Amino acid sequence: MCFAVKKAIESTKHATETDGRGGVFWHTQGSGKSLSMVFYAHLLQEALNSPTIVVMTDRKKDLYLKEALMLHQALSLCSSIAK
Repeated sequence: MCFAVKKAIESTKHATETDGRGGVFWHTQGSGKSLSMVFYAHLLQEALNSPTIVVMTDRKKDLYLKEALMLHQALSLCSSIAK
């Protein structure tokens, strides 16, 4: 698991213990955002007891739907592996 994802989890957990405002922002092209978000969402579900996760993108609708499906499948796989 990459350092940035672990750091983002720590930061989000801290935010829930203080002002309740937290989130992440990845923007660098080619940085592995999709996989990072899969790992972040999976770890966040465990760390914060199934929080609401909102994913925003600037991609076209058809590309977003494909990525959303990939994210859902990856989260299911992560959950299966974790059990």
